[in-house]
Amino acid sequence: MICPMPRPICRSTLLLSAVLLTFAASAASVASAAPKAIPDPETVIAKLRAEYAPDPRTALFEAKADILPDGTVRIQGLSDMPEALAQLRAAYYAKGIPTDASLTVVPNRDHLGDKLWGMIKTPDAPVFDHPEAAPADRIPAGTPVRRYETRDGLTRMQLPDGTIVWTFDEFVRTMNDTALIIWNRADKIVITAPRVPLPKRAERLTWPL
Repeated sequence: MICPMPRPICRSTLLLSAVLLTFAASAASVASAAPKAIPDPETVIAKLRAEYAPDPRTALFEAKADILPDGTVRIQGLSDMPEALAQLRAAYYAKGIPTDASLTVVPNRDHLGDKLWGMIKTPDAPVFDHPEAAPADRIPAGTPVRRYETRDGLTRMQLPDGTIVWTFDEFVRTMNDTALIIWNRADKIVITAPRVPLPKRAERLTWPL
């Protein structure tokens, strides 16, 4: 390289240029190595809950997340909406942030097998909003339910009106798809009075439970 300026000045100029180039390369390296901003887990979860499960009585979205020391986001979630859990993981995965995810979609065949349905078999079965709560209501025998999960002797289920509640396992007769279809097609007796006299010749009155 030919420098038109005097030699001392030329050497100083070349040295300054080299220093500037070195500094620029170092700055670029630092910038590329800078940690990526990790979205706040509580904010992400709150936003998804507001979008997918604004009413927890009829939509299930339970999630928690924390940031590990190495920058990995640990996510745990359970929902009856696969897209909600997918969005939760994508909030970090799409930004190139490593995740350790344990996400469960209910009903879960791995847990319940093929018996994803149930029938209440106890008159006035108590139901709870969550396992530690007092009974919120009672539902009659013969009510069909969609089973979500079982835990510690309790069944989480969805009622025909869409409400998600818990009850004791022993109050639910489990059913697969075929059993539910057969039950829906069967003749049924609906009793609305507290006492119903039976015909004199009736030795036994049965109905599917």
